[in-house]
Amino acid sequence: MLRHIELKSGYSDNGPAWIGYVTSSKTGRTVYFNGRAVAKYKGQKRDCDGGNYRDLGSGESFWVSGLLGKFLECLPVSLVSRFLSRLELLPPR
Repeated sequence: MLRHIELKSGYSDNGPAWIGYVTSSKTGRTVYFNGRAVAKYKGQKRDCDGGNYRDLGSGESFWVSGLLGKFLECLPVSLVSRFLSRLELLPPR
């Protein structure tokens, strides 16, 4: 799955962000990317930094969301690859 991931711990809305491929657990509550495992808060809860996921190792807060809804996921892979080649990306896992 292609996702937008933003570090929220220690930042307002100006933290480092990535667009990259993630994998998820069977339940979908944990997302894996760039050697990290981040778990979703239950319900619609957010932590004090504004994140909706918490890194299980470091405790850092992240915001994880889709890209432009379902639109980008429906585009041909070749077109998405060309678009994403111009951005800082996480490697596919």
